[in-house]
Amino acid sequence: MNRTRECTYTTTFEGFNPFEAMTTGVRGVYRRRGGYYARITIKGKVIYLGDFATLEEATEARRKAEEKYFNPVLEKHGKETL
Repeated sequence: MNRTRECTYTTTFEGFNPFEAMTTGVRGVYRRRGGYYARITIKGKVIYLGDFATLEEATEARRKAEEKYFNPVLEKHGKETL
């Protein structure tokens, strides 16, 4: 009995959301030693935003960093800012 089936990369990962697998569910926010830390990657460089006691604090730091680093680029290209 053959239990294999043909499938493509697309069908294998259909419906897969990598952020659902994250422990915090927030892009750029991670758990560490009873707290959280935030970071953002800009032009291939990782910028560490700090350690935080709560998920909300880390999420807010990440949001502010997105505004600081992404808004100028969005404005330059005539896109809606965050």
